[in-house]
Amino acid sequence: MIGPSRFTDEETYRATRLPVDLASTLTPAAYTSDEFFDLERERVFGRGWVGAACASEVAEAGDTVVAELAGRSAIVVRGQDGVLRAFENVCRHRGSRLLEPGRCRLAKHIKCPYHSWAYALDGRLLGTPLFTADSEVPVDQRGIFDMEDVRDFDKADYGLLPLPVEAGRSKCGSSNHALSASRRTTPRTLRKLNGGSNSFGSSSIPMRDFA
Repeated sequence: MIGPSRFTDEETYRATRLPVDLASTLTPAAYTSDEFFDLERERVFGRGWVGAACASEVAEAGDTVVAELAGRSAIVVRGQDGVLRAFENVCRHRGSRLLEPGRCRLAKHIKCPYHSWAYALDGRLLGTPLFTADSEVPVDQRGIFDMEDVRDFDKADYGLLPLPVEAGRSKCGSSNHALSASRRTTPRTLRKLNGGSNSFGSSSIPMRDFA
């Protein structure tokens, strides 16, 4: 059986490109090997569009689907403005997962379960953290956690990382459109999605060292 060292060797696939009556199928490892699957996720699914959900699942404002795209978690959400968006499912503070996989409806914002950083459904950072009426942190202690007075910190620079998302008719001809998203977000895409700014880049965050 062909080993991982030859998975990227063009000669490994030469016989699959012959005329149909002469061609062979892919190496058996393509169907059973974890290493081959990792390579597929990186070089195939990680570089293009992947089906994420049905459009009917995010038809109304606040409707949200959390799906895996090539091994990474993504949020697909319909904003209060009716616009469909997708984001990396990662808080910009400590990198915590924001939402669990599946479907839900968000009333106003996405809130991190770790330090309660909150984001609008359009990806903007709202609070660091965003204290609500049911917050367990006493009012007189909230200043310890707030980032507002941290030097050189601007909430506008730390919104959710956007991903491209499109809706199109499924190949089976169903009237229910399929949503496809890509985890590959280039600097050009980031600038376009963020109004010409590069503020969604991966620069370090000046943050307080919470326990």
